[in-house]
Amino acid sequence: YTLTFASGAFATAPTAGITIGAGAATQLALTVAPPATAVNGEAFTTAPVVRLRDAAGNNVNQAGVAVTVSIASGGGTLLGTTTVLTNVMGIATFSDVGLLGTVGARTLSFSAGALTSATSGSITLLAGAATTLALNAGDGQTAAAATAVATPPSVLATDVSGNPVAGVA
Repeated sequence: YTLTFASGAFATAPTAGITIGAGAATQLALTVAPPATAVNGEAFTTAPVVRLRDAAGNNVNQAGVAVTVSIASGGGTLLGTTTVLTNVMGIATFSDVGLLGTVGARTLSFSAGALTSATSGSITLLAGAATTLALNAGDGQTAAAATAVATPPSVLATDVSGNPVAGVA
């Protein structure tokens, strides 16, 4: 930037180039949000990315700031690396984070010391891959040979958190 000073009959006086930089980091900004849906027990398909910003919303280039992700609402367990250091550009990327728990909505919070935290939008956790088969109905029945039992036998496929998994044959 260059400033020019002028007043009435005096000659203008331009300044040499002025560089304006960001202030100290005061807040976190979620620049890449986690996906709107996630599969139980798997890393997110889109890695959340958080950036340091100053009070005016300018990006702050600062390496080594520890940023931590936690579950803000919905419960469950976070998988993967939950604390990441910012790089020289002030960016923290959570490349292997995922959720484990019952199906439903969650939000995540990203925090770093006294900086203002950032919260994600809602993430809907879906059932993961089937890991268990359990008897669902029809156990302990008797019937004459070549006749149907009263209640057809069935099993229920569930994921690692006990969520029913549809479409398993």
